[in-house]
Amino acid sequence: MQFLPGVSNPREGDCGIYVRGGNADQNLILLDEATMYSPFHTFGLFSVFNSDAIKNITLVKGSAPAKFGGRLSSVIDMQMKEGNMKEFDGVAASVSSSPE
Repeated sequence: MQFLPGVSNPREGDCGIYVRGGNADQNLILLDEATMYSPFHTFGLFSVFNSDAIKNITLVKGSAPAKFGGRLSSVIDMQMKEGNMKEFDGVAASVSSSPE
């Protein structure tokens, strides 16, 4: 999202996003219609969101609809993928070391 027009990169040591000149606290961040009040941790090094579990992200810049409570800067609306209680499925990362 940081590469979209109107979205600024955070300053050094800051982990919020700045949309069209607004502050980081003027953004509404929703995860399956639940408000996330502090979604950034450890100076932005780690995310509280699992990117493998996110299905869709919508960024509303500017005039947000009234259902979002009239936020000044932006609304980030995320939906998670549906779970599967019948079958186990997952993603594993492999780490390889070069022999030297």
